[in-house]
Amino acid sequence: MIENESGFTLIEVLLVIAISGIIIMIIGPLLVSSFNIFSGGEGIVKNQEDSRLVMRYLTKEIRNAEEIELFSFIPEDMEGYNCIYIKDNSFVIENENGKKEIKTDKITLLNFKLIPITEEDSNYSFYIKVTISSASSQILSTKILLNNMDANTSANNNGSVIVYKNPS
Repeated sequence: MIENESGFTLIEVLLVIAISGIIIMIIGPLLVSSFNIFSGGEGIVKNQEDSRLVMRYLTKEIRNAEEIELFSFIPEDMEGYNCIYIKDNSFVIENENGKKEIKTDKITLLNFKLIPITEEDSNYSFYIKVTISSASSQILSTKILLNNMDANTSANNNGSVIVYKNPS
């Protein structure tokens, strides 16, 4: 037998392979789980980003509206008015320039509510709620102070379709 040979014995190699296998079996599921959590978080962020885009657009459009009507259906004749609603997973904006649809995969519901701030005040507050449908449903909401609404407006209090007229 030759002495002083460097190298690993068969038992040492098998022991390293067994220990490595155990470590991989412990760490592997943790890595997969971490990746799944990260991917789910990206989806939630994308959905919230879409909702904030919708909120920002609605706030910009509605803040100075002179007239607002809320409906639970899409009205036929809207000449001179703008209309916003969700239909077939699309955020739809209809105005004098035509119809524009923005595809939103997860936004399933817009809900609007028009509230007078006080009985004697001519200012109105407009409440918007956006519902995101995904693995866990999320709701974003905001209130907008309407600057140009007349106290005698005959708008419905609730609706999922908004028809409004901006100052000329």
